[in-house]
Amino acid sequence: MGVRTKTFEKWPRGLYPLNGENLAAAGFYMLGRVDEVACFQCEGTLRGWLPDSNPWIEHEKAFPYCAFVNQVHSLRINPKDIIPADDEEEEEPKDQ
Repeated sequence: MGVRTKTFEKWPRGLYPLNGENLAAAGFYMLGRVDEVACFQCEGTLRGWLPDSNPWIEHEKAFPYCAFVNQVHSLRINPKDIIPADDEEEEEPKDQ
């Protein structure tokens, strides 16, 4: 993921809190054209991001057959466990 994250060095600052870490975690790398990104797995491209866009949701909506997105879902990984959540407090572990 580090290589993908490095492609976001020129990511538009006006789109904060959406950033390279969030997008790279969702499988994207920056193509170098404004806010256009591509998935390393399915090679699908997206652009026109908003600050409150969720890269996982947008990835899945646009490319529902992407093997990377489906693998994350099949492993029952919560995307929030991958995306840094700076503005959310950690929940206390629940006794089960």
